[in-house]
Amino acid sequence: MSAERWLLFWLLLMCLVIGVALTTPEPAGGHGVPHDGHAAMLKGSPTPPPDRILLLGWLFGLTQIGFFVTCMSLGISHSIRQGRGSLWFLFGVGTLAYAGSLTMMSIANRTAIRSEHFSFLGWFPAATSWMLFGMWSAPLLFVLAYLVGFDRWIIPPESLARFEELVAANQSSSSASEQSADPD
Repeated sequence: MSAERWLLFWLLLMCLVIGVALTTPEPAGGHGVPHDGHAAMLKGSPTPPPDRILLLGWLFGLTQIGFFVTCMSLGISHSIRQGRGSLWFLFGVGTLAYAGSLTMMSIANRTAIRSEHFSFLGWFPAATSWMLFGMWSAPLLFVLAYLVGFDRWIIPPESLARFEELVAANQSSSSASEQSADPD
């Protein structure tokens, strides 16, 4: 399937998840309640969100990751896109790391909401640690793929040579048309 069809797939899936979320009835206590000390401020409800809402949030995050990775694959040259190699390995590992971090963050968030105490992972609550050290560092694998394979995957030498030929031809035709238009 082409990358454009994958983009359409991810967009439709995102619309479906948002549509289900918007048609889900609001749970009891699903909004802020007045704060005890500051009347103008709302605080979170003591009622935890239902699992359906948490699941929809997780699914929406996964569809965003799929859309993000598909958008990045659009810049890869067509001949490389058809082949196999280390590029797809790096993209696969990056996607799994990103989706895995989101999944672990969602699980840690659900566990923290449902329990009476917070579990810590390092210096932070587990969900925060997954956000800081997982979700923020997973895209670095895509940066690594871009840095390592730019000359081979994004702009191969033959594509760069063809681009330079087109620029030179355009400049020469522009200068020739300017000279013929100038009656001096």
